[in-house]
Amino acid sequence: MAEQLGQDFRVFKGDGASPEVFTEIAGQRGLTRDISTNLIDQSSKSAGLFGLQTPGRKQITFSVTGVRDLPDASGLEAVYAQQAGSSSQVAANYRVMNTGVSPNTTVFEASMYVSNFSQDDDDQDSGGYSFQLTLAAAPTTDDLTP
Repeated sequence: MAEQLGQDFRVFKGDGASPEVFTEIAGQRGLTRDISTNLIDQSSKSAGLFGLQTPGRKQITFSVTGVRDLPDASGLEAVYAQQAGSSSQVAANYRVMNTGVSPNTTVFEASMYVSNFSQDDDDQDSGGYSFQLTLAAAPTTDDLTP
């Protein structure tokens, strides 16, 4: 199997139109997918010293980092606007695409919320950003494999 390069996996944000157009978020440097599972306590007095647990629902979070490459009205600026709204944030569609194959292939797609948006402006570095995407609905495509 061929080596998979991290640079080939990029996040795209949907515009919500019909048909929906997805725009790559400019300046991406890093993409991390975290899958965690809530644990459900199955312990009883008869379990003795051991706490018994069973897996519950999965949570999928993507952390995206990069350098600001503006203007990027349909990409990073749209991500910022999504999270900067009122407390009732509206979910948007996001894709992770493998751009190292032709044609580009969607390997993950879901309706997601933006959380934890950060902006970094170090004195001796490019202005950076980071944000997290969390599921608003079950993924429609989840073909990311290790």
